[in-house]
Amino acid sequence: MHKRMFQNTDNMANQVQKIIEKHTHLTNPDAPYDQADPYLIALAMQYKNDISGLIPIIVTEENAQNPSRIPYASRDNGVSTCKLLGMIQREGWEF
Repeated sequence: MHKRMFQNTDNMANQVQKIIEKHTHLTNPDAPYDQADPYLIALAMQYKNDISGLIPIIVTEENAQNPSRIPYASRDNGVSTCKLLGMIQREGWEF
């Protein structure tokens, strides 16, 4: 159906583990399911370092000063973030 929307995360296990170890509050170790935040950051890091020339930016409304949130961990791993309004302005959307 929309297979391009989904990424295989098997090759990101080491990077995800490093992110979790460095940012222990980013996930809840007692959660009964995998948590996406470290995977999202690892995916952005992967695209940042590939040859496509893409510059990934994670769009989030979370507080950038809170160490348990995506913007803080992203910045610490060299990935940019912005709020939704910032993305709309950056992309030049008009309504």
